[in-house]
Amino acid sequence: MSEESDAVFRDLSVDEQKLLATACQPFMIPSPRGGEPGWPVWDFVARTFSSESQSNLVPEDILAGLPVGVAPDGGEPYRLFWVRDGIRAGQPKDDSIFGLTVAGMHAVRSLVPRLGELADSLAAYIGALAAAELQLSPSPNEVAKWDAPLQDITVGTYLQGRPYPVTLKASVAAEVVRREYAPINVQITSEAVTCQVRGRSLRAFLGVNTAEQYLARAWHYQLPAQEPVLASPMTLIQTIDYFGYVLEASALWRSSGGGSVVRVRSLKSAASLSQSASTVEEFDNRISSLCTIIDHFALPDVPPEILKKRFSGQQGSLNSLTYFLERMVVDEPYSSSVKEALGKLRDVRHLRTAAQHDSERPRRQAAEARSRFGLAPIAVDWAGDWDAIRAHLANAFTSIIEAVQASDDHL
Repeated sequence: MSEESDAVFRDLSVDEQKLLATACQPFMIPSPRGGEPGWPVWDFVARTFSSESQSNLVPEDILAGLPVGVAPDGGEPYRLFWVRDGIRAGQPKDDSIFGLTVAGMHAVRSLVPRLGELADSLAAYIGALAAAELQLSPSPNEVAKWDAPLQDITVGTYLQGRPYPVTLKASVAAEVVRREYAPINVQITSEAVTCQVRGRSLRAFLGVNTAEQYLARAWHYQLPAQEPVLASPMTLIQTIDYFGYVLEASALWRSSGGGSVVRVRSLKSAASLSQSASTVEEFDNRISSLCTIIDHFALPDVPPEILKKRFSGQQGSLNSLTYFLERMVVDEPYSSSVKEALGKLRDVRHLRTAAQHDSERPRRQAAEARSRFGLAPIAVDWAGDWDAIRAHLANAFTSIIEAVQASDDHL
C-alpha cells in the first residue's frame, strides 16, 4: 500500500476538521451571512477559522498538511477539498471557490454529524447512478446516452432540540459530484442539474449507500500493484505445529517447566485452516478457527505485577507469548521481527472481534488490521483475503521460529 493512497483515510486533528467544516457554514448555519448559500471563497474560510478557533495555526499551513490521495485516471489528485480555480504553489487564491469532497465531509463527521449525513447522501446518489448505468440498452450504431437529475439534498437533524433540516442545493452538490473519484459529468442549466457517466464505468461503485462504502471502493482502486505475499514453504497449520516444536526445544522453555505449546482441542478448527473461504461466513469461520488455536497455546502466565502494568491485568495466550519472547529474543534484528509478527497475530484477533461485535471501535480496529495486511477496508474478494492472511500468518510464525532458534544458540 502506498502512503499516499492510505493517507486520505487517516483521522484528522480538531483544527483540520474545524478548517474544513468552516467551508460549509454558508449552507449549514440557520442564518447565512448574505448571498446565495453555497461554497465560499477561500478568504472567507481562512478568516472565519482564524477568528472563531482558538488555534494559532495559519489556515494555509493546515491546508498544506492535509492528506492527498492518488489521482484518478492521471488527473488531479483526489483530496478532502477542491478549489474551483485549482491550486497554485500548493495554496488556493483568496478569491478561489473552496469546497469539500465526499471524503472531506466524511472526515469531519464526528465534529459535524450533518456533514456526514450529506456525504452519505451524495455517495448513495453515486451508487444509484451506477445501478442506472446497468439498465442501459446498448446500441450497435451509437454510444448509449443517458442523464439523471440531481435534486436538492436535505438531511433532517436537530439543533438545540428543534428540527433543523440542512439543504444542499443541487447546484452546490453538483460542484462536489463533478470532482469526485467516480467519473461523472455534470451539466447545469437554468432549468435543471443533470449527471452523466464519463470515461470509465461506474460499475466499481455498485451497491454503495454510504460515504464509508464509497471511499473504501475508491481506496481499493487507488491501490498500486502490490508485491505478492511470499508464501511460507509450509502450510499455516504446519508452521504453527513447527513453531510449537521449536519453542518446546528452547532452553528457556525447558527451564520454565513448560509442556506442549500447541494444544489443538478441535480437529475441525485445524482442518479449516487448509480450506478456502468464498463467502463472508466461511471467512469469519476461518478467522475464528485460527484464533481458537492461538487462544489455546499453553504458555506460562505473566507475573501479576507485570500483567497489571503491561497488559491491563488481562491474561491470555498472546500476552503470555509476548512476555516469553521479550525475555528470550533481545537482539536485533530478531526482536523487531518478533514484534511485527506478534502484531499480525493481534490483527487477526481484531478481525474476529469485529465479526462478533458490530460497534465503532472493533470496526475501526478491523479496518486498520486489514490495512496492515494489505487488504481493502471493505472486502471484495473473501478467498483472496483469506489466502493473503494465511500467508502473512505463516510468515509471522516463521519469523518467530527463526528468532527463537537464533536466540537459543546464544544462551
